[in-house]
Amino acid sequence: MKKIKIILIIYIFSLLIAYPYKIDAYEEPNDDITKDNEVKYRSIDELLKELKEERKLINQQKLDEINQKKLEKQNQDGGVSEETPVPETPKPKKDSENEYIPKLIVRLRGKHSPKYLCSYELLITDDTKEIELSKDIISNYSLLMKKPSLKVRPGEVINFEFVPNCKSLNAYIWEEENDSLKEIKAKRGCIEVPNIDKKIVVIIQGNFSNGYIKYGIVLDIRK
Repeated sequence: MKKIKIILIIYIFSLLIAYPYKIDAYEEPNDDITKDNEVKYRSIDELLKELKEERKLINQQKLDEINQKKLEKQNQDGGVSEETPVPETPKPKKDSENEYIPKLIVRLRGKHSPKYLCSYELLITDDTKEIELSKDIISNYSLLMKKPSLKVRPGEVINFEFVPNCKSLNAYIWEEENDSLKEIKAKRGCIEVPNIDKKIVVIIQGNFSNGYIKYGIVLDIRK
């Protein structure tokens, strides 16, 4: 009887050893699972493009809101009156406008002296179109009395030259008492300092085939 029990125990033990009862607590994922769970990150260019589109959309929304408010305000004011648009005179770009303005060179004792652009009226041909340049910068010549002056003596000769050359040149003294211009003699682009003892404003006008330009200088005449 004992032998039978021993044989049964050995048989059962051998069955337990032979049975594959092992259970893995962790199993490495295969390639298919890894690919399915892989997170796809977008590139920086894609993110910037998306951000740019969002900003564009936001700006457009703001613009629509502003236009809507303007329209509501116009409706409250009784509507917008329809007016025939007035065609504007074409003008050259500001950067290139200075290229058309003649420059004045003032020489005294071989040195250049300060001058101040006052006004001009010129007709420019640009790309087969006529463009009018007109500007009044300083019409109140009393303002020039506060500008830096040129110290001169009576009888000295001051030379004026326009670049490009003008067809003719006129010189005027601004009379402070009656706020008017009095023409003085200008010969070959030169004037002679008058025999007075005070500060004066001299206006130099260059006449061109397409208009004119005026510069001002301040003379501090001392005997």
